[in-house]
Amino acid sequence: MSERMRRVGIDWGSERHQVCRIDRGKEPEQRSFRHTGEELQKLLEFVTEGMPRDEIVVAIEMKHGAVVEMLLSEHLALYSINPNVSDRLRDRFSPAGAKDDRRDAFVLASCVESDPHCFRRIEIEPEDVVHLRSIVRIRSELQQTLRMVSNRLWTELRDYRPETLRLCSAADEPWFWDLVERAPTPKEAAKLQRSSIGAVLKRHRVRRVSPREIQEVFSKDVLSLGTGYIDARVSHVRILISQLKLAHAQLMEVERSIETAVESRVKSEEKSERRVATILLSLPGVGPLTTATALAESFGALQRGDYNALRGLYGVAPVTKQSGKSRMVMMRHSCVWRLRTVWHHAAMWARRKDPRLHALYLDGRLRGHSIGRLARHIGDRLLAIAVHLIRRNELYNPALRTM
Repeated sequence: MSERMRRVGIDWGSERHQVCRIDRGKEPEQRSFRHTGEELQKLLEFVTEGMPRDEIVVAIEMKHGAVVEMLLSEHLALYSINPNVSDRLRDRFSPAGAKDDRRDAFVLASCVESDPHCFRRIEIEPEDVVHLRSIVRIRSELQQTLRMVSNRLWTELRDYRPETLRLCSAADEPWFWDLVERAPTPKEAAKLQRSSIGAVLKRHRVRRVSPREIQEVFSKDVLSLGTGYIDARVSHVRILISQLKLAHAQLMEVERSIETAVESRVKSEEKSERRVATILLSLPGVGPLTTATALAESFGALQRGDYNALRGLYGVAPVTKQSGKSRMVMMRHSCVWRLRTVWHHAAMWARRKDPRLHALYLDGRLRGHSIGRLARHIGDRLLAIAVHLIRRNELYNPALRTM
């Protein structure tokens, strides 16, 4: 990071933002701004007042939001820092552990130039990548909603229809919701015709269970419970199933949008020097959802082919703790959990499709390594292959593989 004439630290808040401005050779200046349109414009004027844009460097703990977008639109050098790292830097200025907004803004402004390795430059990204990040995160939120409501449905069914949960142990499948909705009480379920059950299974293309097996389960699902107790449970179950169906429909729509966005990205890369999405899709085990998440959460590092940065973001780089004769190698927890999740699944699918990765997996199991450790190891190998191909701008070809 080259020397700048002005360093600015912004302690972001939900209602107010504390800004510290340090001009070279002058005392720090502190101002506070409310999160309104007029005040944010004053914040921008305070940051840029009397100084060329290329001589200003700004530090902030956030990587997105209105303040970040406003500063990026002015083409300022903007850097973000992990709040945990910022907390360590604060100890330099207050060993006693004192903390307030003014001090935090001052620490950011003071350290952005003295400790550039702690900060990461925030770059302006293509609009399609910004859109992709938005829908990928919406998908994650919908998945969390489905999991939460499914757990609540499971709890309700356990209280008055425990036998039904044998059909779907997590209560998280659409065909199961339809069956419960058709027959919400044990008596109605016991009278449900085999043809009605078969129609539900056929519509959802479920073959692992037959209508006869479902009838047998329903016939045993009768407890000696009061009518009022059952009616109360049924009312709650109906509401939960309505929420689940809505969230599931929204999730399917979002996943279609993600696939469409990835296809558009691939088409736009046909004449590009960096065909990142196309290369990722060519890898074994990597599909549209994995590619979309990788682009959304690590676009800059992928474009640069920064292997070390990607290892940390994807959680495949282990953490070594050594002191004297003690040495422990642990799983990395500081990473982007969305990337860790999708890359874990990609690694396990790649192991099934790629003979070399499968041999690596079997050898690790024989050595007594856990599945999680091997998934991270395979994911690391897959990531190294991806970076190698991105740097060469070549698609994956098993016949030419040397790694």
